[in-house]
Amino acid sequence: MKCKIAGVVFLGLCAVLPARADVTLRYTITLKFGSFLPPQAVDTMKQQLSNRMPEGSTVQIKGDRVCTSMGQLLAIADYAKGVITILDPKTSRFATVPLAEYPAKILAMQKMPVMPPDAQRIFDNMKLDVKTSKTGQTATLLGIRTEEHLLTISLEVTAGMTMRTEIHNWTATPDELQRSPELRELAAFVGRPQGGLAPMEMMTKALAGVPGLGEKLRGPMQEIAKAGSGAALRMRSATFMPAMAQSMGAATADEPIAEFAMDLAELSAAPIPLSRFEVPAGYQTAAMEDLLGAMFGAPQPAPQAAPKTDPAPGSAVYRPGNDVSSPAILERQEPSYTEAARAAKIQGTVLMQVVVGPDGTAGQISVVRSLDAGLDQRAVEAVSRWKFKPGIKDGQPVSVQITVEVSFHLL
Repeated sequence: MKCKIAGVVFLGLCAVLPARADVTLRYTITLKFGSFLPPQAVDTMKQQLSNRMPEGSTVQIKGDRVCTSMGQLLAIADYAKGVITILDPKTSRFATVPLAEYPAKILAMQKMPVMPPDAQRIFDNMKLDVKTSKTGQTATLLGIRTEEHLLTISLEVTAGMTMRTEIHNWTATPDELQRSPELRELAAFVGRPQGGLAPMEMMTKALAGVPGLGEKLRGPMQEIAKAGSGAALRMRSATFMPAMAQSMGAATADEPIAEFAMDLAELSAAPIPLSRFEVPAGYQTAAMEDLLGAMFGAPQPAPQAAPKTDPAPGSAVYRPGNDVSSPAILERQEPSYTEAARAAKIQGTVLMQVVVGPDGTAGQISVVRSLDAGLDQRAVEAVSRWKFKPGIKDGQPVSVQITVEVSFHLL
């Protein structure tokens, strides 16, 4: 869930209202996971985030227009016309929608799964504590004096199971705002009314499925944003789950599960050409969902195999070894690419666990390592049609669980 919310907030930053003069901001972005997490899980999370959370982002502001790079895509918001245009330079495609519709389209791509009743009851009873403070710490960044503000979100999900997120935000001091025209423009950029496109508004909507969480966070996050007139130069976020870290062999129980950092690497008032805010010649129109799908992956139903391939209820499922032979592939079909995955140039391998029944068909397919953008579903559908020589135990065919890989490569 943290990864999804991070994607929502990042894209919300691409559409806030403009300042009054030319300003260029270049940010570096880093994401780090706890050393105690399984490498396979870390690889999966990095793959899922590679498109939506790039290593850097550039924001360029000129009058009523804002151009933001976000991975392979560019976003151009025109507040005079009330529209936002998403460009995909790799495929020479673009899509334009009213600004008022843009947040809903992002959130639709990031739609949270419906919680099971048991999980919903846990969230109903969880304890939430939110604190904001001015730490008194200062730092000089790019020659600019900043002061640190801290937002701490603590959740007690069940007895003994707690989660804490700390968000450290460094903003320019008031005297620096008076000294620097670029900082004043940056403060105006994030400080004006944002018409529903504010990152915190989008986060609140994204967390609507978690009872009360979004609304409880709205006030503290707005308080942090207002501190220092919104001229933020650095942000650090770390999430801690001490019980989980300790159980997974972390060096200390307080080692973060995940850390996110965003640093302002460049702040400039150099003139920006108008062509930066225009759709290049030769670009073709596309659906907004298709372009955003290249970043988030188009919404897909949970991958499932055909019901007929599941082993009979109550039948034992074995693993290869101990007198159980492994199934062998007799016939296989290769999956096809989705349009979103091809446009995003996604390549790699989907790893699945599969139960091969006594009749040599595949069932109970679950994705262990994901590529997404619709490729998981294509892989599951392909494997469900494969034919196997079944595993054998005591001379009889039996149901055996194996690991299967399906690779996707662009020619």
